[in-house]
Amino acid sequence: MHLTLNDFLKLNTNNIPQLVLVSASIENSPIVMFALDYLKNKLNPPLNTQKFNADRHFNFELISQIISSKSLFDEVNYIEIHYKTKPTVEHIEILNEIYPKLSPENILVIATDKLNKRDFNTKWIKAIEDHNGIILNVDTECYPTIAQHIFKTAGITILPNVLNFLIEMNQGNSSQFMQEIHKLSLEFGSGTSITIDNIKNSSANNSQYNIYQLSNAYLSGDLVSSLKILENVFLAPEDAILINWIITEDTRKLLKTKARLKNNNNNLNQIIRDVGVWGDAIKHFPRAVSRLSYQQLLNIFELASELDFITKGISTNNIQQHLIKIITTLCDNGATTK
Repeated sequence: MHLTLNDFLKLNTNNIPQLVLVSASIENSPIVMFALDYLKNKLNPPLNTQKFNADRHFNFELISQIISSKSLFDEVNYIEIHYKTKPTVEHIEILNEIYPKLSPENILVIATDKLNKRDFNTKWIKAIEDHNGIILNVDTECYPTIAQHIFKTAGITILPNVLNFLIEMNQGNSSQFMQEIHKLSLEFGSGTSITIDNIKNSSANNSQYNIYQLSNAYLSGDLVSSLKILENVFLAPEDAILINWIITEDTRKLLKTKARLKNNNNNLNQIIRDVGVWGDAIKHFPRAVSRLSYQQLLNIFELASELDFITKGISTNNIQQHLIKIITTLCDNGATTK
């Protein structure tokens, strides 16, 4: 059964399913955490919570052992399996063998990258439905539902125009949005009606920019947006470490993609999936592949290595200026205006 987040938040202890699939892009992982925290709170304690990050070599025997082991304290086995992308064919076959073993004492949650329309028609999704599982797809459209739920729980009201203002402040940044909501719910007591002035006084309006949006901006070649976002995510020298990490990862994936295309593999979409691109980056990545030459990418990789020396104090060059140089190179031949 497919549920909206609003429907999901109506689940109670008596109708919790034994199998749950939650999908979202990596940028919206805070929304997934919110949904799963709600689920765990609705289950009768105590819980034996087990969380796993699954790669292609994941050992499912661990899951089988948990399910087959009876708890001495009558705990419910709550098992989360998190994928960066989606289960492999081999994993799907093993999961299909696990589903019938689930029970009210064994809850299995699978978290994946965002599902598309084609995914919903596949056998592995239908298998979850056949075992009375629920499927929840979350994204930034869930912001109003989340805010209303948290504020209502805290006894706080918020008018639609004020909520829209809060959402616009945090557009595209789920982590910041969740922080703002929780902060406001703690700052204002029950019976309060939050106003725009309350939000302005409580929040710093730099939340529409985050590291993933920076990646999407320079992949699409938008120099103006990239530099504007950089101003907001680079606030201290240590911020360059995370920025350099994502630049290096993107450059490595672009180089791998270029190499495979050179070997007469023309299926760009398949290559992009194989090198580990997911989320909103999928629609921006092909632009960078066609725009940036192999030599430009090697130059960017070298610049990123130099930045690593700067952040470690080996070089005394200006970090911010070096970052601007890298971003400008990444956006070469791209858009110059927003």
